[in-house]
Amino acid sequence: GVPCNPSSVAAILNGRKTDLNVVLGFCVGADSIFCRDSHAPVTTVFLKDKSLANNPIGAVYSDYYLEDI
Repeated sequence: GVPCNPSSVAAILNGRKTDLNVVLGFCVGADSIFCRDSHAPVTTVFLKDKSLANNPIGAVYSDYYLEDI
């Protein structure tokens, strides 16, 4: 499906002529493909991470990870 296909997501957003695309929750690597295919500038906020069980913002809400930093 489209959510798992960064090229398709970029094509949809390119069609809508977005001014800025914000990446939240793509897998590492998929974000690079999205950046390559996006016509608008891209900023990445969170990526999926296996150490957080693909919960990219889990560290924000976890006392364990906050104490570790």
